[in-house]
Amino acid sequence: HTAMAPLALELKRRFAIPVGLRLHNVEWMIWKRYADNLRKIDPRHWYVASQANKLRRAEAACIAAADVSWTMSGVDELRARSLAPHATIITAPAGVNTAEWKPVEGVRRIEHQCVLAAAWTWRHNVEGLRWFVRDVFPRVRRTVSDATLLLPGKNLPEEFLHREREGIVASGYVPTMQASYQSSALFVCPLFVGSGVRIKIMEAMAAGLPVVATHIGAEGVEATREEGLIVEDDPQRQADEIIRLLGDFNERTRLSNAAMDYVNQHHEWSASIDRIADYYRRLATHAMR
Repeated sequence: HTAMAPLALELKRRFAIPVGLRLHNVEWMIWKRYADNLRKIDPRHWYVASQANKLRRAEAACIAAADVSWTMSGVDELRARSLAPHATIITAPAGVNTAEWKPVEGVRRIEHQCVLAAAWTWRHNVEGLRWFVRDVFPRVRRTVSDATLLLPGKNLPEEFLHREREGIVASGYVPTMQASYQSSALFVCPLFVGSGVRIKIMEAMAAGLPVVATHIGAEGVEATREEGLIVEDDPQRQADEIIRLLGDFNERTRLSNAAMDYVNQHHEWSASIDRIADYYRRLATHAMR
């Protein structure tokens, strides 16, 4: 990844070996978006923006010096090419092992349960959750009074704990996410700062969950509404989509099947692994000549 690139490039220099970078995201874009979400009168805006520009230059140099850079989506391939136009950049889509996420027969979904899973130590995930809990979920509950929001994972901020009366259920640490997904009706991904691809969305779709996300949350996943990915940034429209899905079992079932089909066709890990491995074999063969 980008943070390890200087070490990898030093090993390339010392031992004359080829080096590839796996760009989980184009890192500087996260910090640019973070700056853009801060008010310009806030000193943090100017500091974060300056750091984003420094990271942009460093990232461009690393991509240019690598023998190959692997992006996880077409969106990030375009971003990486804008940083290093002459570099070798290839998209190997992010993926999941679909067999691990396939719904288990006989496991009952809770009819009106939404689930949101994220790393709660990442401040932008918490900000997205805060927006959802403040601006979207209360609108859902006004129509679907028994709607619940399941929040699995450790380190959830205290402000989201002990709010079961509002339909917010913090389950704490779980060894795997499969059970949380299997018991839910749909997945939500409210994110306004980020880059790359949300693997959690692909895992949720592989588990048969329709997904309602913001544009940045869904970035890099090219599924359509008909394939189970619904994108809305406006709180009322996002709430309306969630209400519609929670109230329509047949539509949820249709989108559940479509989501699983999409991930099976476009984001099974084995396809990306084969693409990466084949290219590294060619690099290694060329280096030994």
